[in-house]
Amino acid sequence: MNCRQTRHRDGQVTYSHQQVSAVVVHPVKSAVLPLGAEPISQAPGQPKQACEYVADALYANAPTVRLLRELQLDFILSVKPSKGRQSVFAYDAVSGYAEAKWHRASVTQAQQERLPKDRGTLEYRMLRARSLNAANPDVQVTVIQCQQRTRSGCRVVGEWITNLPVTPSSVAIIVRYARRRWMIENGVFKAMKDSTGGNFEHNFGHGKESLCDNFGQLMVAAWLMDQLCLLTCKYFHAIRHFSTAWAAQWERQRTYLFDCEVSTWLAFYKFILKGVDPPELN
Repeated sequence: MNCRQTRHRDGQVTYSHQQVSAVVVHPVKSAVLPLGAEPISQAPGQPKQACEYVADALYANAPTVRLLRELQLDFILSVKPSKGRQSVFAYDAVSGYAEAKWHRASVTQAQQERLPKDRGTLEYRMLRARSLNAANPDVQVTVIQCQQRTRSGCRVVGEWITNLPVTPSSVAIIVRYARRRWMIENGVFKAMKDSTGGNFEHNFGHGKESLCDNFGQLMVAAWLMDQLCLLTCKYFHAIRHFSTAWAAQWERQRTYLFDCEVSTWLAFYKFILKGVDPPELN
């Protein structure tokens, strides 16, 4: 069995399986596409197990930035303040920074913001050529900060570092791209793990050799097909509105398959919709 092993202090061992997947998101489209999945396992002859290493808020650090630059990849990395580390928002306390002033997007630029309720309330700031931290003064990045100003006061929306060229006219769309990353966890992984979705976290048994890992990759492939249908098929998109839970949608389709005989998926979707032709997708 290619199981991960977690050894506890009391001597007990927990066996589990994990995998990491690359995901593609779009700042406007609702579909989220997982592109392949790789099991996290211990290679033969290696003393340590492989581990997941993703560019979330924990990895806006010098090694990650240097690696991305070495690979000639553009990046937008979230910054998350932690104990013992000041937020990059502390830049506004340093005198002499001409860029420390907040500004709101124009009416045209505000249309690029993710949520209609945010438009006209968000303020942005760009701090160019800033050292990532005191320990790595040579790692220069552009800091993007976003806050929301309402009648009740200001709320920090987010903070990111990037190597992309950022201007007052482009900062709103870049922040929209950055904020869309939440779909990776909530639009794919959470939905797949949740019992109302793919129930990925349920233990169906370890099996022999790579059985459990293969099941996991098949689940990712099935999810990819659903997302492609959601993106391109108006019939599937219409059926999706019947339920907010993916598991309920799959159960609905499974139930219909017991009661009808169809030759194509298109005919099957039309059967579920009772002949109603949905509107074209935008």
